[in-house]
Amino acid sequence: MQRSKRVGRTAPRTPGRTSLRALARRLKVSEKAVRKAVKAGRLPSVALDEHGRPHVTDTTVAVQEWKVNRAKPGPTNGDTPHGRPGTLTEAQTRVAFQREVKLELENLKARGLLIDAAQEKRRDFECARTVRDSILNVPDRLSAELAAETDARKVHARLDEELRKALVALAAALDAGTADGGDDASE
Repeated sequence: MQRSKRVGRTAPRTPGRTSLRALARRLKVSEKAVRKAVKAGRLPSVALDEHGRPHVTDTTVAVQEWKVNRAKPGPTNGDTPHGRPGTLTEAQTRVAFQREVKLELENLKARGLLIDAAQEKRRDFECARTVRDSILNVPDRLSAELAAETDARKVHARLDEELRKALVALAAALDAGTADGGDDASE
């Protein structure tokens, strides 16, 4: 009777399913390595059966996942997947990587391919304010003159002329790198 209990305890062989042990033998690695890969999420083709045990549904896909994902770097926050601090070698690797990134950013900035975002936001704000001020100053300069004019074509021509002067002066000022509206040039 004990023998039948033992037989009942083993998982029935289901066609199309492979155990982690069989996958480990096929990959020529330890079963522990395969279980760690499953736990880390590097073998998404491994599923759980109705009893919560892991199995491989497609061995070919699992082998490909193993080949692709075995060289993926671990967590970058300084911890291993188990929450323990990494080794000295891992820490040195992270520091070297950070130095490389910093050096690359400095090189890009030196070549003019990278700019300071905060500085650009301030510059854009100043530019927008200059455009606004330049356009809003036109009615103040022309209101008395246009109030006396009765010909609509002359009013239109005068407004067009002043707006164009203001925008040309503004473009010249922005092109020169200054943020003043250039009101002096448009008067």
